[in-house]
Amino acid sequence: KDPSNVLNQYLRYRILDNDYSTTEMANRLSTSNVKGELTVDANKGISIPTMAENKLVQVQPKGIEYYFNESDSFLRDRYNIQVRNGFVHEVDGLFEIFEPEHMVTTVEVTDFINFEQIPEYQNDPIQKTMIDLEAKKYSPWVTWQSTPTDKKMAVSYIVFTKGSYNFKDNGFLHGDCLFTDLGPVGQVEIKTRPIPKGKYDVRIHLKAVKVSGGIFQPYVDGEKTAGLLSAYGGLGYDSFNLTSVGTFTFDETTSHTITLKVSTPGELHWDLILFKPVN
Repeated sequence: KDPSNVLNQYLRYRILDNDYSTTEMANRLSTSNVKGELTVDANKGISIPTMAENKLVQVQPKGIEYYFNESDSFLRDRYNIQVRNGFVHEVDGLFEIFEPEHMVTTVEVTDFINFEQIPEYQNDPIQKTMIDLEAKKYSPWVTWQSTPTDKKMAVSYIVFTKGSYNFKDNGFLHGDCLFTDLGPVGQVEIKTRPIPKGKYDVRIHLKAVKVSGGIFQPYVDGEKTAGLLSAYGGLGYDSFNLTSVGTFTFDETTSHTITLKVSTPGELHWDLILFKPVN
């Protein structure tokens, strides 16, 4: 029962962290782009966390088949087997623990199971929907501080009407975002899922609002970055920005924290964090 035990890790490695059918895997593997940057590397696929701490499974599309860890393919007609708590997929190999190389990894700041419990989550609303979030329901993945500490609508979930410019071209990846208005002193922090070890250019995608946007100081794992991150448009119109906050080398596969601290008060429409490999 000890999580550090090798057999315990090996068994937990065979259980993914969420309920994934092949349809859901295909959705995650679909190649999209944000401001011209790919969110999935078609050659390497994606990494999915397992119940073994900081151990990942690499999923790649090869023709009409899916491969786990580059070599193990699904057995024909032996996947998407419905069981009480999800799906079982059988593969044609021993399925050893595998260390994926660093790859394009996208972390949507609304892509946690806590958000999936919101009825409007990524649904097609008649009009923009804004939902106030209760802090204790989203810890430890999303945490924040505001002024005053009990400020209403300090952090909210927004889903936009399909067909609006927030969905199109370089808009929000799935038409939703995390909204903050933290007051004069505050911060919002995202804890990511495990990221494959390696060197990355860390980029943040947000919408800069022409009048009410704020300015923020980013931190990566507590390390202050060189520049500020602006969510203030100042151009007379809203715009979407994908901004690099620096290059970081992660020596191990683990979760990371991205913190935005208020520098100039104002709104933040935060879509995602993009980890782009640097060779």
